[in-house]
Amino acid sequence: YLAVAFWPWIAFSEAVVKASTSISANAALIGKVAFATEQIPLAMVTATFLMNMIGYLAVLAVLPLTGTDVHWLHLLPVVPVVVLLWMLACAIALFASAAQVFVKDIGQILPPLMMFWFFTTPILYSSSYLPASVQDIVRWNPMAWFVARLRELLLFGEVHLDWMALCIVSFIGVFLWLSIRFFRRLEGHFEDFL
Repeated sequence: YLAVAFWPWIAFSEAVVKASTSISANAALIGKVAFATEQIPLAMVTATFLMNMIGYLAVLAVLPLTGTDVHWLHLLPVVPVVVLLWMLACAIALFASAAQVFVKDIGQILPPLMMFWFFTTPILYSSSYLPASVQDIVRWNPMAWFVARLRELLLFGEVHLDWMALCIVSFIGVFLWLSIRFFRRLEGHFEDFL
């Protein structure tokens, strides 16, 4: 129950935190090599996700040995869920990495914020243990949706398509588009501040 949700969270969190400082960490490349600068945070997110998803598959392979049934036939619908999670990480990474060039404290603020987000997401606990009023609030946490879908697909073999799925897809699409525009608006000034 924990492993199915925890490993994707680690991939997401690690990707966002690493990518948030990727522009500053690669300051020597900015302005000296002609390439699309957004490739730096996107490459960091993608590499982190790929490494963690290999580990995730290994964890899923070990779970049946511990007596936990995994619905392998539902692994295919898990792929779009993980891709959506990757897109959310890319959107946050683009926004944070561009802003971090100008506001250096983002690199120090982001890890505690991610830790707070972790504890407000039902990964270590079931949202059914929360009071009904808090469950309504947690429902708007996008990570809670990812956690619930992964558990439903892999542990319970259930597929639920609800209005929240449409909201999540729309939110991530718009947020990614806005993050790309934000990044491109600021990238022309990176060299002056690095």
